[in-house]
Amino acid sequence: MPRLRISAGQCLALGLGLTLVSTAACSNLLGLEERQLDPTFESGGSGGNGGTGGSAGTAGTGGGASELCNQYCDEVLANCTGELLQYPNREQCLAICAAIPVGDGPTGNTMTCRLQQAINARTSGEPVEHCSAAGPGGASATGLAICGSNCEGYCGLIANVCPDAFASAGACLQECSALPDLGGFNSGIDKGNSVQCRLWHVSAATQAVFPHCEHAAGAQPCDPGTKGPGGAGGGGAGGTGAGGSSAAGAAGAQTGGAGGA
Repeated sequence: MPRLRISAGQCLALGLGLTLVSTAACSNLLGLEERQLDPTFESGGSGGNGGTGGSAGTAGTGGGASELCNQYCDEVLANCTGELLQYPNREQCLAICAAIPVGDGPTGNTMTCRLQQAINARTSGEPVEHCSAAGPGGASATGLAICGSNCEGYCGLIANVCPDAFASAGACLQECSALPDLGGFNSGIDKGNSVQCRLWHVSAATQAVFPHCEHAAGAQPCDPGTKGPGGAGGGGAGGTGAGGSSAAGAAGAQTGGAGGA
């Protein structure tokens, strides 16, 4: 029987042909067919819309402050000046506003009440009657509780700004009730044994916790041994005028603010 001569090239072509035939047969046997890819999968898919996640609350224009606090500070800084000054700068005003409950009425230890008093200081033409109540204490120039009493204002603020100062709100109110109260408040009363001195330093503590939290809790210069307007050795300015303010208080308002301890 004659031998069949096959060249190497023919042998290779034959092998490839047999492979293709074998692959096709296997595909038919297993039921595999060429698959058309969904276009959405060709690039990993769109993944769907992840949602917007909700819109964030609108921040106020004063470094994240609320609209109420911005309005309040606009009013109180414009309408209560000189010996009636309640805050040395806007930053402290906004910080105090953020530490007092908003509330919803014309009375009580709230920012809504203080805002109304700050507006009244402009519209009434008698800022001395309203500026102190618009400030951190909340009492009028004669000590009448308009937006809460001075002790309510003080104890509410110190619990927020200097939380370790007192064991409880009751303990703060008890100690505060025994302190001399000069009536109203202004930002010049930064020394002496009085509620007003403590209000000054708890306000300053919103910008510098140390050393003002210690002062706000009764350490020098708000101790009984330190002279101040109406305090120990201060001569008892009482609740006259702008919260017992004196020439020294006015000078303090111009030079001090939150800076000096």
